[in-house]
Amino acid sequence: MTEEHKHTPLPWIFQENRSGMISNDVVPESGGNTIAAYTGKEDAAFIVKACNVYYENEAIKAELLAALEVCIDMRKNPEGVSYQAAKSALAKADAAITRAKGGVE
Repeated sequence: MTEEHKHTPLPWIFQENRSGMISNDVVPESGGNTIAAYTGKEDAAFIVKACNVYYENEAIKAELLAALEVCIDMRKNPEGVSYQAAKSALAKADAAITRAKGGVE
């Protein structure tokens, strides 16, 4: 992804045996950044997981929306969308769904 992110680099981690910190390194003192303190391990795990998959989920969403737009265009104007464009859109949607489910393309 080429856009600049104005946050601590991913991936983020948390360790239950440390002092309740979310960081982007196993040992923040070795060059990682402490991002936040947490009080509940379930909340910390949720925050870390959500942040680590955010950009991938945004990419998947964009791919699915683009494919859906082609399908809607085809429904509205069947002659205006080529068979190849529709087939390509559905293949991209299928790949995005596979990624969203945690599989590989």
